[in-house]
Amino acid sequence: MNKKPSLKKLLIAAGILLLAAFIVMRAVGKKVQVSAYTVQPKNALETVLATGTVAGKHSVLLSFNTAGKIENVFAEEGDTVDRGFLCVQMDDRSIKNRLLQAESELDVSKANLEKLKTSDVETALQRMKQAEVMSVFQKSLYEKQVRVFQQGGVSGLEVETSKKDMDLSLSQFELAKIEYQKIISTQKTLSEAQVRQAEITVRDAEYALSHTQIRAPDRGVILERYVRKDEFVTVGQKVMLFNPCDSVTHIEIQVEENVLGQVFRAQKARVSSEAFPGKMYEASIDRIAPFIDQQRGTFKVRLQIDERVPGFVTDLSVSVQIVTDSIHNELIIPQRYLYRESDSSYVYLIRDARAYKQAVAVRGIGSGLFIVAGGLSSGAEICQSPKLRHGMKVAVREREE
Repeated sequence: MNKKPSLKKLLIAAGILLLAAFIVMRAVGKKVQVSAYTVQPKNALETVLATGTVAGKHSVLLSFNTAGKIENVFAEEGDTVDRGFLCVQMDDRSIKNRLLQAESELDVSKANLEKLKTSDVETALQRMKQAEVMSVFQKSLYEKQVRVFQQGGVSGLEVETSKKDMDLSLSQFELAKIEYQKIISTQKTLSEAQVRQAEITVRDAEYALSHTQIRAPDRGVILERYVRKDEFVTVGQKVMLFNPCDSVTHIEIQVEENVLGQVFRAQKARVSSEAFPGKMYEASIDRIAPFIDQQRGTFKVRLQIDERVPGFVTDLSVSVQIVTDSIHNELIIPQRYLYRESDSSYVYLIRDARAYKQAVAVRGIGSGLFIVAGGLSSGAEICQSPKLRHGMKVAVREREE
């Protein structure tokens, strides 16, 4: 036989039900605080969003290409110097002496070559010509002696003597030719080689002398100085850390490949950075990479900033909005008022102090904005809050323009 529940248990159950009903009714009756936005026709810019960095010149270490003692330091940490300013001078006396000696040796080599081209060559040429004349004369005399001998006019000894004189003159002529050719070829080549070597030695000394100074590669600031006067430094040793004043040259961004057809040179863009909240800077596209990064599915774009931005430094992260179209007199809503469910979109429409789900058709135009293609009309008031549910009572906390 089943026992009937006691009166006490029935009263407890009834109390629980009443409390639950009270909590539910209170929740239903409580108004949710929301932000509201009135849908109306507006003008806007359609953009492609991308991220990137500020690109440009980095700080550079200044050093010597030759070892030596520091003679003087003309710039200190924190100094702003112009391009070409002499920052550090190395003791260059030994290199200057080497240059003077090399220049002297070059002058001597050039003088020897010039003398060879004029005096020595001319002397050898005259000797060769004289030997040639003598050999022709002796040959003619010998032939004459042979004819006279055949007629009985001279003795055989005289003919033999004439032949020896002719052979000697021919030998002297051949020696003169060899000497002349030697001067023209071998000695001249050697002298020219000596001149070239002397010129190389001079250039080496001039190069070494030019590297006894460190000059500012651009207008900039000396961030750090690592050496002092009279200190000996080695090749490549850190001397100064230099930072160019106008280090920013451009912006580099990676853009999704599916918008390649919407991006072109000279296109306007807007640049922002979290380092400068609320600031927007005008820029334009300067260069578009002619290839796609297959791993990222992006292509590189370079932009030039319209004005110099104080505080923009190399490698600073930035966001970029590339303007692809101008939107005029369209219903536009911010992304934060748009909700998504599966493949559909909806908003919460305020009607009679309650929020109702309203399906909408939208198209994104970048910068967190969407054009309303259907589902809303001008003047409609929509709202957003993390706690919103269909049919909830709402109280407008703030209205956005």
